[in-house]
Amino acid sequence: SAPDGAPVLVLSGSPAQMSKKQIRYLDNRRQDTVVISFDITEVPEAETGDSIEQVISNVLGHLQAGRNVVLDAAGVSKEFILKRTQGNSQQLDYYSSLVQKLVRDTAIAAARTRLSALVFFGGDTAVTVLKALGGKGIAIAKEVEPYIPLGRLIGGAYSGLPVVTKAGGFGNEQSLIRILELLDSLAS
Repeated sequence: SAPDGAPVLVLSGSPAQMSKKQIRYLDNRRQDTVVISFDITEVPEAETGDSIEQVISNVLGHLQAGRNVVLDAAGVSKEFILKRTQGNSQQLDYYSSLVQKLVRDTAIAAARTRLSALVFFGGDTAVTVLKALGGKGIAIAKEVEPYIPLGRLIGGAYSGLPVVTKAGGFGNEQSLIRILELLDSLAS
């Protein structure tokens, strides 16, 4: 079971508009939750390493202070990223790999702090982080909402930790708030 008062880490590698909406809706509605948005396409290539480090230490600072953190790692929107790369698939892959590196490295760093749960937006994100934490899979317990399962990690350092996974486009504006409320009720 979750340690008392330990925070939840939400990692979004999904540029889907619905994910963005859910994060915006949550922002300012919960005093115990901080939203950190990061747009890798804004960072000069030479500075990506430093920028990622900064984001991670920012996330860790909030988690250690007991605040939930939502890391929106996926830039502004799919459309914006496509426009910026002019559909250049190498450039797109490069940004996408940086987003996955950011969520993976954040999850690994966060594994040193106490968490009560992890939430993933985006299938790639869930798979990337699961692998990085040495997890073998997720045992699904129930649905928070249709197509938004709650389960527990199997294997690895975080075995047994509650996890919610959500594909980018699923849910409605209030889904993230509801996910956090459900996780609160598990932790209490």
